[in-house]
Amino acid sequence: MQTETQRVQAQTNTEWLNEYEAGKKLTPAEQKKATRQRTELQNKAVWVWCTQVAEILHKNGLRFEVKVLKPIFIPYDKDLVHTWIYKPVLKAWTDKNSTKDMDTIEPSEVTTIISAHFATERAITLPAFPNWRDEG
Repeated sequence: MQTETQRVQAQTNTEWLNEYEAGKKLTPAEQKKATRQRTELQNKAVWVWCTQVAEILHKNGLRFEVKVLKPIFIPYDKDLVHTWIYKPVLKAWTDKNSTKDMDTIEPSEVTTIISAHFATERAITLPAFPNWRDEG
């Protein structure tokens, strides 16, 4: 006997397969081939998001620790968020060292992973990745 979760998963898989066969869905491998390098607008959105995150971390009392002789705690800014939060997750998730190498899907994937971590570990809600569209 199927559980409700198994039934829903089977239905979801069947729906996906039907859509794939109808040409409406791509396999993960096909999706990867169909993606292109992130746009300039997405790059700007990453920096806006990092700025927003820095503000939220500051409001929640989180500081970046620098060890000199003793630890020094400094407020997060967009550069610290980008260098010490965004890029390490990008590297772990995609094995890419630079945001220049991201495709059009990865910027929002990385922010989703980071947001989930802060929600789970710190009960801090981070903003969604800016949803801007290229014009023209």
